[in-house]
Amino acid sequence: MEASPEPATTPAPPPPPRSTLTPGSGVSPHTRGSPNVAPPELVAVRVAFRKARRLSMQLQREYTSLKHKVEPDLEPDQQKPEPDLVATLELANLGIEKALRKKKTIQLERQVFELEEALGLILHEEAKRRSQSNNQRHFSNGEDLWRYRKKANLTGTGVVRALDPRPNTFSEGVLSLYADHDGLTKRKSRPNNWRRDVVLYYDGLAKDDAESAAAPKPQDDVEPRVKGNRKKKGRTSSLPPTKDVWCHISAMYHSTKHITAAHIVPFFLDVGSLGELLFGNRAESLSKAGNSLLLHDKLEGWFDKYLMVIVPVDAKEVPITRWRSDIIDKSTLKEIFHAPLKGADIHRKELTFLNEKRPVSRFLYFHFIMSLIRVRHEKCYGWEITWAEYYDQRPFPSPGNYMRQSMLMALATHFETADIQVIDSWISDHGFETPLKMTDEEIEEAARRVHKAVEDVVRSAEQQERSKIEDRG
Repeated sequence: MEASPEPATTPAPPPPPRSTLTPGSGVSPHTRGSPNVAPPELVAVRVAFRKARRLSMQLQREYTSLKHKVEPDLEPDQQKPEPDLVATLELANLGIEKALRKKKTIQLERQVFELEEALGLILHEEAKRRSQSNNQRHFSNGEDLWRYRKKANLTGTGVVRALDPRPNTFSEGVLSLYADHDGLTKRKSRPNNWRRDVVLYYDGLAKDDAESAAAPKPQDDVEPRVKGNRKKKGRTSSLPPTKDVWCHISAMYHSTKHITAAHIVPFFLDVGSLGELLFGNRAESLSKAGNSLLLHDKLEGWFDKYLMVIVPVDAKEVPITRWRSDIIDKSTLKEIFHAPLKGADIHRKELTFLNEKRPVSRFLYFHFIMSLIRVRHEKCYGWEITWAEYYDQRPFPSPGNYMRQSMLMALATHFETADIQVIDSWISDHGFETPLKMTDEEIEEAARRVHKAVEDVVRSAEQQERSKIEDRG
């Protein structure tokens, strides 16, 4: 168990301003309205979006035309022409301009459907579908932008800046940003014994003694085994199939087929040393059991979708030994996870551990911060209440060296929707910085990859949920 920094009292800045076009403002986002005339704010955003889209398409045509000249299509037996560095740099710079324009277009598109939902012009489900598509194009365009910047950097100087020696700094994570792949396309596989190791770490396997027999245990799991005997992530066959395993949140033993060794920080952020960019080169390993919790598979789905966070029970306790679960998406409070238990039954419930082992606090802080960013970005039901609660009552001890300040800022402002005064308070209370020097572009790219990794986890959890529903049907 890692040591946490000493707590200190820090004055809370004034609460963030609230939007006037969100659930609770008098217009339900879950019902369809039919006004004859769109409000002026929506009209203005739609006009700006259409204009940005036209300019984006124009730049795309210019880029395609120049690309055919600079990088002509060749027959298999044709030799490549001598590279024109000036034209190549011009193409890269035009690509940067194109990607930045497309980024603005994507942002305006989001503003359009968020306003339409807030005004009741579209249903919440339609807004969610468009949000998912918008996110994917945002990440894809960000990858294009980074590729153009790499090319401009290489073409303009003859060397890639991150390849220069950096005495007394950690540079492997920065170097990985310049690799040929995205950093997420080739993911590391989980250790074969990941789940077994996590169960042993937390002493989560039921014991055949009187004390264990007296512990609460569900009689029947409500969710059947997935058809086709599909193997779910986080599980291996190394545990006895007849044994029951502890869930830290429900404080019950459940059938081993319903318990998952859930990752707190996405496992594949270890690829390309992104973990070190987030937490520093002395942080605990993301591939060890401290980056996990034992959860019932339904609760793991909520956790992986960033609808639930794990925060300290006592914000002044150092080191942190007591944790609780908070539901931050208010609609989840009514969902059943293990009949008759609902989300409301585990909201603000203290986790129960069977030994002295605890998850790594900086990893739970990362999950907490990303959950707040996502719940606001996706305009989840009740997000304003959630932000106000955690703004007034900081759940983590302060100050605390949980994450690198530059990365914390980049993650929080990646979608350009967060309140800067809130972000500044996070950085001053819970961030640290080291001599590692990164350009703004490198920090932005690292943040994009982290957000994409989180988004991939969310999509995977949603897909598994859909598969279960289909199998039961």
